[in-house]
Amino acid sequence: MTTLKQAFLEKYPKNGRICEMYEEAIGASMDWNTLTKANLAKVVSYLQDRVAASSVRQYCAKMKAVINLYSDQIDLPNGWGKILSIKDDESQHVYLTEDEIKRIIAYRPDSLTEATVQQQFVLGCLTGARHSDYSRFTEANVTATGNLVYVSQKTHVKAELPLSPVARQILFATGTPFAQAYKREIDDHDFNDTIREICRLCDIDDKVQLYRRGEFWSGHKYEAISSHTSRRSFCTNLYLRCRDLLLVSKLAGHSSTTMTERYICCSMEAMTENAMNYFKSF
Repeated sequence: MTTLKQAFLEKYPKNGRICEMYEEAIGASMDWNTLTKANLAKVVSYLQDRVAASSVRQYCAKMKAVINLYSDQIDLPNGWGKILSIKDDESQHVYLTEDEIKRIIAYRPDSLTEATVQQQFVLGCLTGARHSDYSRFTEANVTATGNLVYVSQKTHVKAELPLSPVARQILFATGTPFAQAYKREIDDHDFNDTIREICRLCDIDDKVQLYRRGEFWSGHKYEAISSHTSRRSFCTNLYLRCRDLLLVSKLAGHSSTTMTERYICCSMEAMTENAMNYFKSF
């Protein structure tokens, strides 16, 4: 009989990464005999830690569609569909301030894994690019004027932005122990564990309270950091500088400003002076 993975790829042949994340989440093959409510909950939690909320809903909807096709052939656990029915419930996220990013840049990695995570995370903070994009960067992506130009692998949207000296150093470093470590592949779980430890060692440990996945959570800031925080940090810090949503959207390679809005973790300081004066006038 067709396995769950084969069934998924037959319907969505271009979405193999979803299958990979499914198997990474449960530590087993994507098959009908591993389709339990506990495993589905692990998959959803795994996705929520690694991709945007809109992507989580989309991925879960695709899995649900495939499973439904075989519902008359497979003995499915009661309530499985509810687990994959992700509500449009906004979660709060943290971002790193410019000062905190500088601390991570100054951090001295003591292993190749740390160097890989540090370089990848910093590139995300300074270019706003996804891992699937910046891992492919070469000298051909840099114009004569020093701008970085690339077409997003995910959205096929062209992005062009100034390449900072630190980003340039990461992309084109040679002759050092960890030169161009950013090109290495690293497991998402290992990435998140490593970047959290780096942030902890960089004293990014303010107390924070967030609403995530339908419940309130409190802890140290470094505990809420993940690979996606770099892209959120890029969008938020740039927006706080320019207050131009369309510009940020173009530089981040987003297909719409609606998507960009979800990446901006604005606090009260994001208000313009005129807006803030409204609250001061009473």
